[in-house]
Parts: sequence; C-alpha cells; structure tokens
Amino acid sequence: MFPVVKNRADFLIADEKFQPGSYRHTHEIFPSRIIKKGTHVDMLSYAGNDLDIEYSHKGEKHHIDEFMALNKTTGFLVIKDGVIHYENYAFGATADSLFTSFSVGKSITGTLVGMAIGDGYIKSVNDLLVKFLPSYKGSGYDGVTVKQALQMSSGVRFVEEYAGGESEFSRFFDNCLINRTESFSQLMSSLQRKHEPGSVFNYSTGESTVLGDLVNKATGKTLSGYLSEKIWSKIGMEKDAYWVTDNEGDQGLELGGGSLSTTLRDYGRFGLLMLNDGKYKGKRILPEGWVAEATTPDAPQVQPGKLYEGYPLGYQYQWWTFPGDKNHPYVAIGVHGQFIYINPAEKLVIAKTSVWPMPEDDDKEMETYDLFAAIEEALH
Repeated sequence: MFPVVKNRADFLIADEKFQPGSYRHTHEIFPSRIIKKGTHVDMLSYAGNDLDIEYSHKGEKHHIDEFMALNKTTGFLVIKDGVIHYENYAFGATADSLFTSFSVGKSITGTLVGMAIGDGYIKSVNDLLVKFLPSYKGSGYDGVTVKQALQMSSGVRFVEEYAGGESEFSRFFDNCLINRTESFSQLMSSLQRKHEPGSVFNYSTGESTVLGDLVNKATGKTLSGYLSEKIWSKIGMEKDAYWVTDNEGDQGLELGGGSLSTTLRDYGRFGLLMLNDGKYKGKRILPEGWVAEATTPDAPQVQPGKLYEGYPLGYQYQWWTFPGDKNHPYVAIGVHGQFIYINPAEKLVIAKTSVWPMPEDDDKEMETYDLFAAIEEALH
C-alpha cells in the first residue's frame, strides 16, 4: 500500500505516494549501521489518548486529531511528567515503525560530542577541530573550534539546497550517498571559508557530519557503537535503531547530519533524557551541565530571532531554541516535518514524524508550534 523508492537517487525527490514507505525503510534503502538497544525496556506509563483539545492556526480552529491529516503526520506522541497522554499513527505506521529522523539526528550527534567531552576524549568545546581531524588542515575548517561547528558558525561555505543544482548539499548527497565517489570526510575537508569563524550562522548538514567525524576520530569508535554504549543501551530503548553511512560495512562513517531510524517512542525516550537534565532514573548519563549549555544560545549570531529574518527560534549545539528564561523550550527539527520538542517548565516531550511534500514548510512548522502551545495549556 505504501511503496518504497528503489533508486536511492530518487529519495529526496520522491513522489508523495513513496514518502510514507520510504521514510520507514530508509535504513534498508541506504547502507546503515545498527545501534543496539540494551536488555531492559522502559515501559512508559500510559494515560491513553485523552487530549480532546483544539488549537488555533491563522484564525481557524482545528482538533488535535485533524492535525494528523492537515499536517501529514505519520506519528505523534505526547509525554507529560513521564506519562504518555497521546499517541497516534497514520499513513500505515505503527508503534513498531522505524521513522527516519532526517536532521533530528543532528541533535543526537551534538549530544555525542558532549559525551566525548565528558569521557575525556575531547578536552572542551574550545578545542580546534583539526586537533582530531588532521586531514582538515588547510581547509575552511582549519582554525575552527568544536563550539563554532556545534553552533553552525564555522564560516565554511555550504549551501543547503535540496532541489538539486550545484550546491554543496547536492554534491554531498550525490557523491557521498548515491555515487560513492567521495567520503563525507573527503568532501567536507575540501571546502573553503566564506566568513570569519564564529561570526555568521549558516545551516549545514555537512557541518554536523564533520562533528560526527570528530567523535569517530576522537573516540576511535563508530557513532552507532558509541551511541549504543553510552545512551541507547542505558535508557530503556525498545528497539534497535539504524544510522545511514557513507559506505558499506566497517568502512562507512555515519551521516552525522541526520538519518537515524528509530521508533517514535524511542525518540520520546531520548527527549525524556534531555528533559531530565541528562539523567535516567536518577543516574547521570550525559555530562553534568551539558543539557543547559547545549540548549542555551550564548553567541550573538545564534540568538532567537537572529538566524533568519522573521524566524523566531535560535540555535546552540545542534538544537533549535525558543525565547525564554532558563526553562525555555527547545527542539530537534528534521526536514519533511520531524520534531522532538522539549519544554522543561512543563515537563513535556512531544515527538512528531511527518511526510510533508516539501522539505521545508514554514506554515506547517508554525502550525505545529501552535498545536504544541495548545497541548501545553491543556496539560498545565
């Protein structure tokens, strides 16, 4: 009923009828590495689908159940105080489906950088990338710190356009994931600088993959193995996950810019880890202080409202941030409508997967935030 694209080159430009199936089988379409879960599954408490609420968007009211169709949502999960209050699937998806994250995976890569710092593999976010990535010497990344890359502020030229053409992203997708003529490292270490490091925010899937390369080289471990060892096997995940790589077998490097595949509830469990300041059942998993540092913008170019004209969010260490005090919400976002939204003040996690026809849709994104706000009010 929901066909899957057979040609990898068609993945990003797939007709709408191919999106639901393809986004649930991304780990089979592209070479991928397994992320092993642990032996314990945290069976989340379940309050049932008791969110009988409406939200307003552009002056029109809609019910939360309408949102599934209006926003082409394949999965929607609401966890308040550690309890599931709403869980719904569409377009053939179920609780067992593995949904690709797209750029939600960037937030997980950023978290692994924090783990590597906490474990002593990296001294601090002020270390230079080339300390661990000597093949990047002489490139635009020579002289760039870990922090500047985490904030998408390296100054390296990378045009993020998904519609083909001559952009760096097109070269990245075609050469590294389709034709295999370059590795992620080869491509990214060939790019040059456009701005002074730390001065300009420039969203770049390639930049996140440089961070993945950093974790790989600093730890001597695959991203998937390190993620499994430090997080996935520790916090009660219910299914193994998968991460797309740039080559088959042991030689491939994971796409640090995204494209993990996991269940909706496991996205929610990762959100709960962040919500609980990096702790799971009272045991510290993430380094102390990392969650606050990773989600609080501390440079002028990444403050809320400064990224793009008319766009309200800010950015920090691979997380998008909302305005507010120390308990401000923050969110992981992937193209075609993927979200992990975390509101510490409300002890709320929302995970959403989608099949938006276009990679980016400002109206659908703002409608999603309108619903999130209505949920916060209803469960307050």
